[in-house]
Amino acid sequence: MSSRKYIWLVLFMVGMIVSVYSNNVWGENLVKYFETNDGTVSYYDKDSVKQTSKIVKVWFTIVYGDSDKKDTIENLRNGSPQGFEKLSYSKSLSEIDCKEEIRRTITFTYYDSDGRPMFTLPYDISGDWQYIVPESMSDKLKRSVCR
Repeated sequence: MSSRKYIWLVLFMVGMIVSVYSNNVWGENLVKYFETNDGTVSYYDKDSVKQTSKIVKVWFTIVYGDSDKKDTIENLRNGSPQGFEKLSYSKSLSEIDCKEEIRRTITFTYYDSDGRPMFTLPYDISGDWQYIVPESMSDKLKRSVCR
């Protein structure tokens, strides 16, 4: 095989590998469901959606834009560990009661730009249910996962 054909073959293979893995960020099957004007994007993990009779459990990821990142860092600094300047994204497990249109958070963890957990908010599985505000991020998640 000539070197020119070999280079094209290698480039083709690299392109195929990149295209297969480009939609699978962090090893999950992420689906975008919400985006803010400052570039914060929320995804839910399609493979994590588990539904019982009326409750859906779902993992979601928030990748912070500049303004939301700044606001989140300010909120976390109050009584939290230092080093939040490297904040990149958060992951949360939530339960949604599709019929009653309420939700609660099971766990919520912030991650740095290297993918290391920085801080986990203390939630209890018996946490309070909250009504889902129409047209909010939670409402868009509910509409995406409740069938």
